[in-house]
Amino acid sequence: TPASFPFLRKYESPQQTIVPAGTINLTHGLGETPALIDAVGICIAANAGYSIGDEINLAQDNATASYNFAVGRNATTLRCVCGSEGIVAINASGVGTVLTNASWRLVVRAWV
Repeated sequence: TPASFPFLRKYESPQQTIVPAGTINLTHGLGETPALIDAVGICIAANAGYSIGDEINLAQDNATASYNFAVGRNATTLRCVCGSEGIVAINASGVGTVLTNASWRLVVRAWV
C-alpha cells in the first residue's frame, strides 16, 4: 500500500571517486526530482578506524566551504560538490577527522 511504501522508485549511483573541489553529475533517470537523497562513503582501504566495506553516512554541509560536500538535485541530475579540502567525518573513535580520499568512494541514493 502507498502508506507502507511511500517511495516507489530508487536510484543508486556506482561508486564515485572523491576529488577535493570536484563536482560529480549523476543522471538518476527517475523522471522527477527525488524527495529523498542519501550520500554515503564506502571504505575501500582501512582509514579512520573503519574497515574495507564499512559504510558511513556523509553529512551535507554547505556552511564549511573547504570540507564536506553538498548534493543538489533536480528532475534529471544529482550534482555532488566536494569541498576543496575533502570530507570530514566522525571516525570510529567518535572524533572528527579528515578522511583519506583514496580510501573512500561516494555512493548517492535517491528515491521518488
